[in-house]
Amino acid sequence: KMGQEAAYLNYYIEHFTTMFAYDGIKNIEYCRRIQQLAQNNNSPEYITVYDFKSKEGREAFYQHNIFTGARKDWEETGKPVMDLQWAACYDSVKILER
Repeated sequence: KMGQEAAYLNYYIEHFTTMFAYDGIKNIEYCRRIQQLAQNNNSPEYITVYDFKSKEGREAFYQHNIFTGARKDWEETGKPVMDLQWAACYDSVKILER
């Protein structure tokens, strides 16, 4: 939410670090948008990207208690500082690493 960037970053670091208790996640990236994604100028300012180890790891994540048990944290801390606008899932076609 506008004006809540510092509060959200604090929430993000604490909340998303706990998600590494789920072994299926490779990394979680918090990104600031540098270009509009929607033509109606309603793109989110920041995007969180989860990188899973496998398709099976991604699918199992949504059933795991690290995800299902995060509701209280979301209600008490995340929701006051973040507008959850939309989400997308995708499969990587090719990843190049240095």
